[in-house]
Parts: sequence; C-alpha cells; structure tokens
Amino acid sequence: FVIANKNNAKNKPESNSSDTTQTSEENQSKDEDAQKVLYYYDAECQFTFYDGVMEPAEMKNYITPPVVDNQGRDVPYQSSSIHGVEYHLPKVSQFRSIRKRSRLYLTFTIESTKTMPYAVAVWGNYLGLQLAKSNAEDVMWIDKYLLFVRLTLEQGNNEFEIVLTI
Repeated sequence: FVIANKNNAKNKPESNSSDTTQTSEENQSKDEDAQKVLYYYDAECQFTFYDGVMEPAEMKNYITPPVVDNQGRDVPYQSSSIHGVEYHLPKVSQFRSIRKRSRLYLTFTIESTKTMPYAVAVWGNYLGLQLAKSNAEDVMWIDKYLLFVRLTLEQGNNEFEIVLTI
C-alpha cells in the first residue's frame, strides 16, 4: 500500500525565495488538505484509488483477461488490452452504512460481467473499530484514511456485508 498526495509537488516550498520559508507544520497541514491517492497491488491485481471515491480509477487484472467489446474482427484478443488493464470496471451500487448500537453495518452490491479480483476503498476514519463479520476476501485499515476491502467478484450480482464493532 502507498498513500500519496496527488498534488505532492505543489506542496513543496519554493527554494528560490529566501523570504518565504515554510515550517514543517505548515507543510503538514497542506499535505493533509491535498487529495489522497491509494496505490495497491498483489499477485492478482493492481489498483489506484482517489480520495473520496469507492471504485478504483485504474485497475490491472493479472488473473482474467479484460472484457472485450466493440473490438471488431481485425483486432486480436491479446492486443485488446495492454498488460491486463481493465477499461470497464464494475460500479458499487446500493451502498449503505447503518449504525445500530455498537455495530456499524456496511452493505453494498457490485454487478460484474465476469469472475475477477476487485477492491473498494471506503474513505473515512475507521480506527478503533474491529471487524466482527464479513464476506469479503480481506478487510484492512489503512491508517486514519480508509477501510480497504479486497474482493473476488463472481459473474452477476455480488452482495457484500461488513460488520464493524467498537
């Protein structure tokens, strides 16, 4: 995992001017205001997520070939995607976050055209909560930024439930 600031280069102090020096505290607050980006990879896939968006912006799938549509007969199947890049990513639907007493229920549905590795990033501070139940492949806390949910999608509708407790 790598959490980076999308505008990291803009947050560095300029070295040309001796009058405008920034303290490390000022730099830290600017870094926290910059948009966060999560980079994740494992043996099956690679993802890029942007702050506040559950679905990956980019995905490389090392397990199953990407979905091919509108390629025509002249384009060979192997050249339809470079290095497993998925261009048609499934979307999260019916996301619900319900709190009941000391439990937080996160439920969502993802419709997939094929069996494939996948992940979602639930941005927010979930520190202090523990995993009570889940049908996801893996649920990981990424510092104070997000809850990372690694999934394996089957063809059709996939329903997921994650229960967190205090």
